[in-house]
Amino acid sequence: MDTVESEPEVLEKRILRRRRMLPEAEWERLLTAYEKSGLTQRAFAQQEGVSFHTFVGRLSRRRRMGGGSPAKPVGMQFQELSLAPAFTPALEVVSPDGWVLKGNSPKDLAELINVLRR
Repeated sequence: MDTVESEPEVLEKRILRRRRMLPEAEWERLLTAYEKSGLTQRAFAQQEGVSFHTFVGRLSRRRRMGGGSPAKPVGMQFQELSLAPAFTPALEVVSPDGWVLKGNSPKDLAELINVLRR
C-alpha cells in the first residue's frame, strides 16, 4: 500500500529540492572563485548548482558593499592638473573702471575699446 505524506512534509521536500541554502562563508568562497574563474555569471552558477538569480544578487550586493571585483579600481583618487592655455595673449588693456581686455591683435583690441566706449 502507498504511504500518504502530509501536506507540510510535501511542501518541505519541495523547498529542500529547489533551494540550496548556503552559509555566508560558502557564498564568499563561491563569489571569490567566480572572480578568478573567467566564466560568465550564468555558466559559473550552473557549474556550482546555485540559482543564477540568487548568485547575481549576491554578487551585486558584494560589489556595492566594496567587496572584491577585479574591474573596480581600488583607492581611486582625483588629482588637479593645470594645463597651459592654448594661446597666451601678448597684450592686455586695463581700464580705469577695472575691466581687462586681453588679446594678440592691437587693431582688434582698439576696435573693441571703441565699441565699449559707445
